Amino acid sequence: MVAIRYRVCLPEPAIEVRYCRRFAEGNISTGRNSTSTGHEASDASWLDLHFESSRPEYEDALTQVGMQRGWDVLDAGCGGGSFLPLICELIGSNGSVTALDLAPENIQRAENLTKDVPDRPKVHTRVGSILSLPFNHASFDCVWSANVMQYLTPAEFQQATDEVRRVLKPGGILAVKDFDSTLLQMLPMITGYLPAS
Repeated sequence: MVAIRYRVCLPEPAIEVRYCRRFAEGNISTGRNSTSTGHEASDASWLDLHFESSRPEYEDALTQVGMQRGWDVLDAGCGGGSFLPLICELIGSNGSVTALDLAPENIQRAENLTKDVPDRPKVHTRVGSILSLPFNHASFDCVWSANVMQYLTPAEFQQATDEVRRVLKPGGILAVKDFDSTLLQMLPMITGYLPAS
């Protein structure tokens, strides 16, 4: 997966958006694989399956963001925390990573995932929403958000990016990785392949 880089003209501080393909917009619904928040497909076990199915592509996308050692990074909507070990590796022990998610059970899992990371940076976790980030202005060098923005309405997407602008340091990076339809593979059904019901 190749990151598509855009320079976005925004009021100061300007941020660079490195966007890895936004596909769908829509409302969050409730249903299977949900967390205590009621958000569908947000349970850590479901997110782990999703992550593992495309781990090399997802890790490649994350390394293309350009995070550097010593940076302060926010994983906005961290889910089960699958990206956190690599973020920790990229920023090293002089950096800090903050994992934010709506679901307390996902935050607990993120804390457990980062306990034994070698060369571990400072790790902070917080239950909260990307629509109202509970952080000071200019707190982060980079905000990483994977598989979150695609579920926001256009108004929520604007609200979330306004919040990101507020918490990014001048020149900071917003990196969004959302659903990539090129990873899907559709095959024709072969007649007679499935057993008769």
